[in-house]
Amino acid sequence: MLLNVLLISGGIHVAVLLVLGSITVYNYIIPDEAAFEEPPAVEEVEPPKDVKVEIRKQPPPQQQAIPQLRMKQVGNIAVASVDVNLPSMDQSFTVSSGIGNFGGGSLLGGTRGSISIGMSDISVFGLDSKAERVLFVIDASETMLTDEKGGFNSYRVIKDEIVNMVGNLSAGTLFNVIFYDDGRFLFFKPELVPAGTDVKREFEKWSAPINSNANSIGLQGAQAVELSTMPADHPIQSQLRTNQWNSGNETAYLSQVFLEQTADAIFIITPRHSGFEGIRRNITAEERREWDEKTKNDSRYMAKLNEYETAYAEAMQEARAKLARENAARKAKG
Repeated sequence: MLLNVLLISGGIHVAVLLVLGSITVYNYIIPDEAAFEEPPAVEEVEPPKDVKVEIRKQPPPQQQAIPQLRMKQVGNIAVASVDVNLPSMDQSFTVSSGIGNFGGGSLLGGTRGSISIGMSDISVFGLDSKAERVLFVIDASETMLTDEKGGFNSYRVIKDEIVNMVGNLSAGTLFNVIFYDDGRFLFFKPELVPAGTDVKREFEKWSAPINSNANSIGLQGAQAVELSTMPADHPIQSQLRTNQWNSGNETAYLSQVFLEQTADAIFIITPRHSGFEGIRRNITAEERREWDEKTKNDSRYMAKLNEYETAYAEAMQEARAKLARENAARKAKG
């Protein structure tokens, strides 16, 4: 009986396994039949009509004629021999030759047109520059005419050198020359002008009378100018123009006038330059009253003030006497 039970149980298991295996094979192994949908109908569109394109051959571009550059032969330039006994000034009066200089050294150096049209090589007191817009500024004050600076002879040499430099600038170079003294200016031209032979002769004639002798010291017709870079009523403008006793204000005013010429290179020939300092304003009337009230009650200050005024008067009297003796000695020598 146990054997029969085992056989029946085994048969039942085999039957169950066959049934479950058939279900698994049917569901996971045998694929479903593919289903296809009917494609959409295709709409026929007429093709675009033919377009005719005509390609024409372009004419070659016309070339503009390049102007020919001609060089003019320059004759020899004779410079008069000038005997000027100048003191030793180290490198201040360096003799240097610019590119293409006419040979020989000169006080200010040489200028000559370089290969670049309108560009000039310039050397002034050993300062070399290459520029197309050049400004020469010359101090015309009495300080330039003292014996220590060479007097009228040296000043004439400086003017002659500037004339030669102007004449040697390239034809395309723009330049101008300004003489100044005590915040007043004398402009050769209102603005930069092209260099050339005619303008060189004009400048030579224009500059000849300036500080030419002891009877014509100073700048005839020189005037102070308004700065164009700020309004006329600007407080800085009024302080720069009316407060010339201060070296910082004077330097700022002069420098701004020169910069407004819009030059590439500016050469200032002067015996003194204080450098750039702070700009100071004039004292107001109220501040003056406060100062007077404060100082008149200060006994030590008033004593020092009286001592200064006495020494100043004595120094002025001595200076006038020395000047009279010097003038008398020079007059006796002719």
